[in-house]
Amino acid sequence: MSHDINEGKWLVRVMALDIRQTNVRSEVPDIGGKIDIPPIIQPGLDISYFVTDHWAVEFQGGIAKNDYRIAGSAIGDFDIGSVETLSLGLTLQYHFRPTPNLKPYLGVGLIHTRTRAVKPADNIPDFDVEDINSVVLNAGVDYRLSGNWFASASLRYILIPTYRANGEAFDTEVKLNALASGIGLSYRF
Repeated sequence: MSHDINEGKWLVRVMALDIRQTNVRSEVPDIGGKIDIPPIIQPGLDISYFVTDHWAVEFQGGIAKNDYRIAGSAIGDFDIGSVETLSLGLTLQYHFRPTPNLKPYLGVGLIHTRTRAVKPADNIPDFDVEDINSVVLNAGVDYRLSGNWFASASLRYILIPTYRANGEAFDTEVKLNALASGIGLSYRF
């Protein structure tokens, strides 16, 4: 029985993800300052289906909770609340095959992120955050440990469009990108 990842096979990855916002640009009218979103660590799951020996379609999704702060404003730094989102993505990947055990890959895809819940911080009025569609660039490697088991690492750079956060007290635009790095285990079906 072949343990290779080839056409018609599925690969399920479970990873620990470190997600960091990069190139954050924002405008906070009236009080000035900027939006700050601290990094988060969370579990991740993705499933790849191999259309050919080299080409795969990866499905990914998950729920994330990000804290939002305003930093450097005329009235100081303060929390504005947390935003919980649901993201679903689809990536087309090309898998190189330099050795029987080492499987690096590159990919490009789209991610739709929908706001599930917004919880304002104390003394902050309700606000909304727009849903967004983003482009994702993906690189990773799967290394066979034994049989159908692989160690996996990935890096995703998410190009997020400008979006709005608005409520009774503020209306701000936020532009940022995100870098998600992950390590974990995979199993081939």
